[in-house]
Amino acid sequence: MSRQPRPAVCLAISKASNGADNLHIIAAALSDGEREGHLVLAASSELNSLDGTGPGETVQITSLDAEQKIHNWGAIDFSRSMPKAKSSEFWRARPPSSPAARRS
Repeated sequence: MSRQPRPAVCLAISKASNGADNLHIIAAALSDGEREGHLVLAASSELNSLDGTGPGETVQITSLDAEQKIHNWGAIDFSRSMPKAKSSEFWRARPPSSPAARRS
């Protein structure tokens, strides 16, 4: 079994390939507080977890509130990060082969 690249390395590659020069990568996991933890690496990065055991790496864990104070960010407004769509439009936009589309 081959070892997958560290998440921070994958993010740095994506940042460079997308020309996202305004993006600052913070090599930490995001949770509800600051501490050190074990990031369990799964077959897909979306499945990585701070719960459980298995192959992984030791990581610093931070919170959005802590990073907001450190970097002196203004108010964070998640409601403006994605265009709003009606729920029915969201489900219709899913390809037929996706698990989400099969639920509709």
